[in-house]
Amino acid sequence: SLIKKYKLEKEYNIGKYADEIILNYVEYHKKKNNKVVVCTNDKELKNKLIERGIPVLVVKQKKYFELQGYL
Repeated sequence: SLIKKYKLEKEYNIGKYADEIILNYVEYHKKKNNKVVVCTNDKELKNKLIERGIPVLVVKQKKYFELQGYL
């Protein structure tokens, strides 16, 4: 499974709000040259991530996934 293949971090709470925590987590791992993809349908969060060069996986029509950005 993917969880066994990749390291799963259960806690990373640097920030007050969920979006802030996600953005801080992504920036932290980006600085360490780790690849990160965020799955969200939140428009504001998606735009912030894409502006920072982070790929975003979104659900389209309740049954398709679309990767926005580059890995």
